[in-house]
Amino acid sequence: MRLWLSTALAAAVITASPALAEDTITIGFTASQTGALNNDSTAQMRGIELWRDDVNAKGGIKVGDKSYKIVTVSYDDESQNTRVQQLYTRLISQDKAQFLISPYSSGLVATAAIISEQYGKVMVTTGGALEKTYQLGNKNLFQIYTGSSQYLAGALAALKEKNPSPKIAFVYEDDPFSKSVAGAVREMSKAQGLTSPMPAAPPISRRSSTRQSPRRPMRCSAAATMPTAPPWPASCMSRRPG
Repeated sequence: MRLWLSTALAAAVITASPALAEDTITIGFTASQTGALNNDSTAQMRGIELWRDDVNAKGGIKVGDKSYKIVTVSYDDESQNTRVQQLYTRLISQDKAQFLISPYSSGLVATAAIISEQYGKVMVTTGGALEKTYQLGNKNLFQIYTGSSQYLAGALAALKEKNPSPKIAFVYEDDPFSKSVAGAVREMSKAQGLTSPMPAAPPISRRSSTRQSPRRPMRCSAAATMPTAPPWPASCMSRRPG
């Protein structure tokens, strides 16, 4: 991520370099330090801070013969869309952020993108893989990793190497991103002739015991027979951009 983020911002700096009079670049973002998304969003914030410190320790982002040190300005968005809208406006209009990094989760990214487009500011997405946001005509929004429709393609390929004909069950959270990932990998499984023993009965609603506080409901499809591949938590395979 650190290399991708540096490369993306270096490209943006090249485009905007006539407007950069100082030897620093101000990058604004919000993080959900409180609220339902605080666990994963705090991890993302720490990653951004690690990247900033690492880049600055090496002299900054080099563009041509000039290097720019990174200054970050951030606020707690409280995991709320209304706060994201207010704070990204503040980052641009009051804090004079020259570039933006997205908040965590696809829902908050979509809200932040409205503001970045309104002000014509480049925003690098580090925490929202739901592809719908990138299909709305946004011109200043740049994603640096795999979208939700291909999120588990590699995992499916690795599974087939271990077992050419597995039965697969899914466990996923009841949110747009997780349902998008689960739906995509289910279609890929069908296309490759893999089977899922999931019944057509309504899913069981559970509460997560590990991810977030307050905990969000989990949508679980119970297997009619024991799958040969363990249930795939579509949003918990790794720390994921939601």
